Amino acid sequence: MRPKKDIKILFQKVVADTNPRMDKFVLRDVLQTYNKTFDNKSACYHPIIWRTIMKSPITKLTATAVIIITAVFLITFFEKAAAPAYALEQTIEANHTIKTVHLRMFEKGQSIENNEFSDYWVKYDNAGKLLNLLCNEHDKDGVKFTVWNEGIKKTWIPEDNVVIVKRLNNMAKEWEDFPKLTLQWLYDQAKEKEEIELKIDEPVDSDFIYVKTTHSVDKVRVELVVDRKTKLIKKLLRYPLREQGNELDLQVDFFAYNQPIDPSMFELKGISDNAKVIDKVEGGIIVPGLRVGDYTLGMSKDEVLETLGKPKAISFGGEKYTLDNLPGQYSMNFGDVLLHIVNDSVKGITTRNPVYKFANGLGVGDSEQKIKQVFGNESRIQEFKRKDMLYYEDKGLMFEIDKRDRTVMEINVSPIESSKSRNAHIPPTSTINEQGLLIDKVDYPFVNDPEVIGGWKRVDFVRDIDDFNPAKKSWRHELSLNHLIFEEGGKIPRSNLTWTKGLVLSDEAASKYIIREIDGSSYMFYMFFEWKSADYTTHHMKPFYYVLKKVSVESLKYQPMFGKKADIPSTSYINEQGRIVDKIDYPFVNDSKVIGIWKSVDFVREMEEFKDSEKQWEHGESRPYLKELIFLPNGKTPKNWRTWTKGLVFHSGDKTASKYTIKKIKGSTFMFFEWKRDSYTIGYMKPKYYVLKKVSP
Repeated sequence: MRPKKDIKILFQKVVADTNPRMDKFVLRDVLQTYNKTFDNKSACYHPIIWRTIMKSPITKLTATAVIIITAVFLITFFEKAAAPAYALEQTIEANHTIKTVHLRMFEKGQSIENNEFSDYWVKYDNAGKLLNLLCNEHDKDGVKFTVWNEGIKKTWIPEDNVVIVKRLNNMAKEWEDFPKLTLQWLYDQAKEKEEIELKIDEPVDSDFIYVKTTHSVDKVRVELVVDRKTKLIKKLLRYPLREQGNELDLQVDFFAYNQPIDPSMFELKGISDNAKVIDKVEGGIIVPGLRVGDYTLGMSKDEVLETLGKPKAISFGGEKYTLDNLPGQYSMNFGDVLLHIVNDSVKGITTRNPVYKFANGLGVGDSEQKIKQVFGNESRIQEFKRKDMLYYEDKGLMFEIDKRDRTVMEINVSPIESSKSRNAHIPPTSTINEQGLLIDKVDYPFVNDPEVIGGWKRVDFVRDIDDFNPAKKSWRHELSLNHLIFEEGGKIPRSNLTWTKGLVLSDEAASKYIIREIDGSSYMFYMFFEWKSADYTTHHMKPFYYVLKKVSVESLKYQPMFGKKADIPSTSYINEQGRIVDKIDYPFVNDSKVIGIWKSVDFVREMEEFKDSEKQWEHGESRPYLKELIFLPNGKTPKNWRTWTKGLVFHSGDKTASKYTIKKIKGSTFMFFEWKRDSYTIGYMKPKYYVLKKVSP
């Protein structure tokens, strides 16, 4: 987390998330985030300006703390000159007295009536350090319960019967830093004369002070209700300022400060005995070419013994050894990991324990198919009688595959020595976080580049710039990125991307672009450094290059930026706003086979990809937005805006007609349902499919 960026989050600009998939050589996670917004707008969808700090109940609360403190300082800092009766020191002193706080947050579209909101309880010690935290997140799917104690975050999801445990060691430190950093930011704002307008109303007959802060440049207004006696916030309202109207997108109600909280509230209750526990504390993250959990390549023998103690066994080549008669190379067995040591240095780490996971969630027990989907098909296989060895030598990985069910039995991590030239040059402004992910600096100021403005169409994908030959295509496999359009002011339309001279910026990555003239044509070499990429961020490998040729923007009109182009029906049209509008006024034709309840079981790109024994869920989606479809007689469904006729489902709001196909597979009845959302209507992409299983007539 970058606190200064988070502090300024009230005034950040709106961007969008993305999603599509690339295998080994494609920076698939920039695209993944892109399409998640298009394909999966869940009820818990967070306003995009909170993208950095609103990804979980814990970090939502951190964001709320920033809002509270920022709001208080906005009031006191700017009011001090105009209203001497109210001093900044009073608010600072009041904040230092907070031991507990209870608040409720409503995001855009949420309300008590819809039972969609989040309640938070927070407790500090006498020194202002975070002790405990509780969050109850209510949405249409039920309630999620999260507690944070002594660096451990636990989330209980009753609907999925799952408990997720994660370690967040830096949470307390971040909370302690926020007030100081927020105050510094406000001083900087005043010094730089930022366009902040402040209005304060202090009715003499009221117990409250009413404050409006408006940032005319970043177009956001925050309204506050402040307790006149305590100088603490009672309510916060946030409105993005838009031409079509200012719609409330965040409300925070502060119910109580400094009220006793029973310690038992910070314990999860009601967990079923058969709940699945995903424990990310006991094990740790596998970082290819670097480490398994806390065990790191390059550790000395003495460091290993000091950290782990005496090994359970020492062996090599079938022979057993002791610490007193070690050979030049050997393996130390510590139960959950096996360390291979050469000349007193760890050169390989092997684990059979499923608690160790890659950043993408894969580990021991997952299928060979999933491994290849993420790490690519460019591997080497060594076959044995009962097992196969799957090698990714350019990533320093080896997977031992059980021949009986093709699942991973063992994972080996070794140095990436055979491909040093492919290691990424890590900029000094980038960092590697606790999970081993490479995070770029992205908060660069905008610098214009007239040469890049316009349309750029993909023509190739290469390992190195010098590999590109206009007369011979280098990459012959499927690619996701089709084109980029650079607009004035750093905008890249229909994406979460922005640009400044020499760089394309996503949420967590800064990707260089280079323009060269080859044979009289301008080509741009565009590099994606997406923060969850299996190549750059996780494997720390040098990225490949997309090659794009400059073309007219008009030639890219109605073309998808990512993925395959939608087959737009002849009965559909594109309106003045550039949105696909399907014909939805078809006559009703009955289909007795479709009537009943259908539950979502998978989400695939093509119908042929579905295998009932192995779910795809398109990049690990585990909680689908579309839970079920219910088809009632006479073309009706429980949703007034959703109707049907034989072979089609209509959405009256989105103006879409989605095909459904029913198939019998191994005795069960499945439906393949076209998922037409924004990726189709404004992104012009071929729809993916929800797979639903019929559970009742």
